[in-house]
Amino acid sequence: MALDYGGYEDIKFFFGHNGINMGKRSARLINVPEGLCVVNINPIGTIATYAQVKAFYDFAKKDKGKLLLDPWKNKPQIQRSVNLLNTGKPIELSIAIGPTQTTPEMEAFPYADLQGSTDLEGNPVADITLSGIYSLGSLEQTTTFEPLAPNDGNISWDQIMECYKGSISPTIRELEREWYRRGGSDPSKLGLKPKTFWDPFFHSLTFNTDKLFDITTEDSLKRAVFYNLACRVPNATGTLHIAKQTSLFQAANTKETLGSPFGSQASQASQITDRKMRKKYRKTRRKTRKNRK
Repeated sequence: MALDYGGYEDIKFFFGHNGINMGKRSARLINVPEGLCVVNINPIGTIATYAQVKAFYDFAKKDKGKLLLDPWKNKPQIQRSVNLLNTGKPIELSIAIGPTQTTPEMEAFPYADLQGSTDLEGNPVADITLSGIYSLGSLEQTTTFEPLAPNDGNISWDQIMECYKGSISPTIRELEREWYRRGGSDPSKLGLKPKTFWDPFFHSLTFNTDKLFDITTEDSLKRAVFYNLACRVPNATGTLHIAKQTSLFQAANTKETLGSPFGSQASQASQITDRKMRKKYRKTRRKTRKNRK
């Protein structure tokens, strides 16, 4: 069957954490449904950083689907345009087109928290940014990708919900229902709490690949593109932590770059840190493989 590379009418964007489910030796693969195109901003086995995702967000807001609706044809131009806005390592699109191509099986967490201990001034933080799945229309309605970062490390439910405004899954209503279903009291009345108070709930929300595809193709009459803007590291002990630490550095580095005349130095520093994180990731992967034997 010949691949149909174009003619897509809808776009979905995923913001959060993501990992690849592994078999004994390699990633588990799943067929991409007909009418769906899956696009990742990094090759398999690599992390996605805050700087990359913010740059893609900024580009998507400007593009309004002109290039993004045909990622196969426009891949070089999309990469070039995003990387002009990118202060970290360049994005490199990986594309799988249904119904004859496959993509690694994913486990996605729609909670874009950048975990770390302090900000540039040494204050404890609770960085969270745009989270969930967005359509092209709902993304255009968002106003910022800057992290919500209370300096005392405490945060309220209502503040976290600001990061889900426009999310089509999970919606704010769905999050509230799930909180109550688990026996929680009115979250909006709990006030400021340490981020660690909220994390178990939000980190427990997961989407497998089938769920992600179902959300993307909920309108079966529309051919759609799913942009995964999260990591592609194997689900193994330590790898998610590495990705989050790198994202925190990139977030801080982006702020420093935008407000400093030494932007090129900051960008160079972020790329050095990316290499360190990749080295750390490879070490973790080797250790995981050794434990499987």
